[in-house]
Amino acid sequence: MSLERAHRSPIANVLTAFFEPETRAWRGVQLLGKVFWGYGVFVSSILIFIFVRALYDERIMLQQVMQFCFAAYTIWILVSVWRWRYLVRRDKFVYEPQFLDMVFPLAMYTTGTFQLSRALNLPFLATIPKYFIFVAIAAWLITFAGLVVHVGRVIWTTVASQEEHSDTN
Repeated sequence: MSLERAHRSPIANVLTAFFEPETRAWRGVQLLGKVFWGYGVFVSSILIFIFVRALYDERIMLQQVMQFCFAAYTIWILVSVWRWRYLVRRDKFVYEPQFLDMVFPLAMYTTGTFQLSRALNLPFLATIPKYFIFVAIAAWLITFAGLVVHVGRVIWTTVASQEEHSDTN
């Protein structure tokens, strides 16, 4: 055990060990596919199983906590995929409609966490949306700007192509 881990709480050590594969993929040391399918889908399946069991047993508080955990883990996976693609693999950053699939959960996570903190009267949870709202807004603005640029390029290319075509006739 490293000296750094020795000074951490037992919970921090368990969380560090649990998220080690994701962290290695985040740094570009481990392949993302293995982490996503091996751990992401597995962990998500367990969270869904616990949620369904809580639903069956009508345990509202556990349902809320499981939804929060699932959302938090989903955000982690989405951010890891984005980081791996553009920062590790160095793909060119161009707008794609799938970006809406990534930014929508950010806003829903923020809203859901805020509502969960109110419904369960857990003010410490309100800290997450208090700051995460800025991440969600920034992601939406970047995605919207990418959409505007993409639409502008398509219109510009179409107009230029039509003018070129009309000049040849």
